[in-house]
Amino acid sequence: MSDNKRVATKDDDLYHFIAYVPVAGKLYELDGLKPGPVLLGELPQGADWLEAVAPAIQARIERYSQSEIRFNLMAITASRADELRKQIASLAEGDAALAERRQQLAVEEQKLARWKAENVRRKHNYLPFLINLLKVLAEKQQLVPLIDAAKERQKQRAAAGGGAK
Repeated sequence: MSDNKRVATKDDDLYHFIAYVPVAGKLYELDGLKPGPVLLGELPQGADWLEAVAPAIQARIERYSQSEIRFNLMAITASRADELRKQIASLAEGDAALAERRQQLAVEEQKLARWKAENVRRKHNYLPFLINLLKVLAEKQQLVPLIDAAKERQKQRAAAGGGAK
């Protein structure tokens, strides 16, 4: 049954990914609800595969635009830092663009370092720390006064019209 006519059932996973990839001169669609790759066509040598896939993406969006408006478009691309390193390697010392590319690379590496630190914090299990913190505060008779103070601040904000009740 074509995906145009398929009706979702309560057991269907309505959120899935569809990927478009160029492989060996051909353009494929990988749809998680289909049994295998779908050949969209040949990709002429040197052609920009993103331009070639745009009509297929647009057709899919238009097909479901009347009933479904939640589309996300993501791209898996080459590392910007790697691309900048290649550009730097190809430029000669003294080239005006070299300093600019090095600056861009430094910014990109700082961004990647921030993302790495954020991911570590996001994945860390803070629960044992929080439990121990609450235990220590309770042992020192500081937990209840902190909770009472927080409740009082919340009441004051609610009375001022700036906070939740």
